Amino acid sequence: MECNFADRLVINYIPSQEETAFIQSDLAAKSQELALLENSMILRIRELCQLSAQRVRLRDYIHSHAALITTPRRLPEDIIREIFVACLPGAAPQMSPREAPLLLCRICSGWRKIALATPALWASLEVSLPFLLVREPVVAPALVQWLRRSGTCPLSLKVSDLYQGRRIAGVDTSQYGAILEHLRPFTDRWSHLEVDRYAVAMGIADMRITAPMLSSIYFTGAFASFKEFVRSLTAPNLRAVTFCPEHTRQVDDLVLDIPLPWGQLTHLDFSRDGGAQGISLLTVLQIFRRCTRLVSIHLQSMPTSGGLPAELVTMRFLETFVITIPYILQPQAIRDFLDQVSMPSLRRFDVATSMSRTLESCRFLMGLGTNSPGLLEVRLHLRTLTRRTFVETLRGLPSLVKLTVSGDHFCEFQEEEDDDGADLHPTDFILAALTTNDTTILCPALRELQVINRDVSATVPKARLLTFFRACVDMRGSFRRLQIGLFRENARDVPQEEEIRPFFVPSWE
Repeated sequence: MECNFADRLVINYIPSQEETAFIQSDLAAKSQELALLENSMILRIRELCQLSAQRVRLRDYIHSHAALITTPRRLPEDIIREIFVACLPGAAPQMSPREAPLLLCRICSGWRKIALATPALWASLEVSLPFLLVREPVVAPALVQWLRRSGTCPLSLKVSDLYQGRRIAGVDTSQYGAILEHLRPFTDRWSHLEVDRYAVAMGIADMRITAPMLSSIYFTGAFASFKEFVRSLTAPNLRAVTFCPEHTRQVDDLVLDIPLPWGQLTHLDFSRDGGAQGISLLTVLQIFRRCTRLVSIHLQSMPTSGGLPAELVTMRFLETFVITIPYILQPQAIRDFLDQVSMPSLRRFDVATSMSRTLESCRFLMGLGTNSPGLLEVRLHLRTLTRRTFVETLRGLPSLVKLTVSGDHFCEFQEEEDDDGADLHPTDFILAALTTNDTTILCPALRELQVINRDVSATVPKARLLTFFRACVDMRGSFRRLQIGLFRENARDVPQEEEIRPFFVPSWE
């Protein structure tokens, strides 16, 4: 805007009488112009407010009417129920509005009605006895209402003396029995029961429960409380037992004294780490003689003192045999055990073993594929095998679908120092063995390979990986997953995505 006094505005200039009159006249004109501009702005602001209000009304109209044709509103109730059930947490849900199913009841009235009428949403629950005891007048009726909503569905319950993973101080555990009585009307529908700690176990034991549908139990606690708990329970259809012993070191001496219905069990798990020493192979054989219907067994092991009885045990239905840490079983002990057990239906074999001390003990798995021709999944520990026995073992497992190899180095004996591939890193050797096509292909049905090692120097040449990928496409059309652990600084030479894309098929990971 043009100003006749622009050069004098920032100094201490005093205008003359004529200049003062001119400035007053100019200010009057400019004030009139400003008033006109402000009036115009007021009109425009009113128009803008009207347009803004019109926009809000139109937007609300669009949103509210668009909601009428959204997919969730049009989904059939049975589909919504399936989605709701899929929203349940992996573990037993707690009575918390922050997770399903209570969270689903807080979205809208329609979904709340569907959730309350879906029995499968209310068929599992974590019952925290301290929480119930502290707030019994309010929570206990809600517990009963929760379980009633499950209709006739089989119930899966976790009964614990923890709340959200923590103990509540000052709780009188002697009152647990009164709280547990709220569960008694539903015992005829118990299907799975998880019990945590002594006080809970004793509270249930005092109830002398009969649960005709109970098929599996998961118990964490001392051996004595587990024994009393099992003795008090009448469960004619019990099939699966998981026991995580606490404050009990000598489990091997006590496990056979548990009054379980051994003859009807199909799944047995003593592998949870609760500080116990494990179970000897001699005891495992005795369990096999009692549990002829076993389909799976998971356990921790301990050394077997003395030899095994020369009496063949046939486990016709056993599909999974897993022995976890600690790594204290000698390969020869495993071989002696396998000589005494027939497992024709075995599908998964995973046994943790210590380092082989002799070349002969490295052959401890040679006959596994012959005795279990349908074996699909195996874990091999490199320190129990030489390079040659590794290849020979795999040659005897033609049906293998998943192979897991762990360890940083093979066993080495002077008798095999001239092995081909002795200069290769174990990971490199494994890929080479599965790639080489001489007379027969190792593991032609292989779909998944996992190599686990903690060797900071472990590397895999790019050319080896590309050759392996090409061999998988040519010889193993069903291969889908490769996982190799490498330290970051050693993974710089791995093929880039564009280099391996030509070998990819839709099922690969």
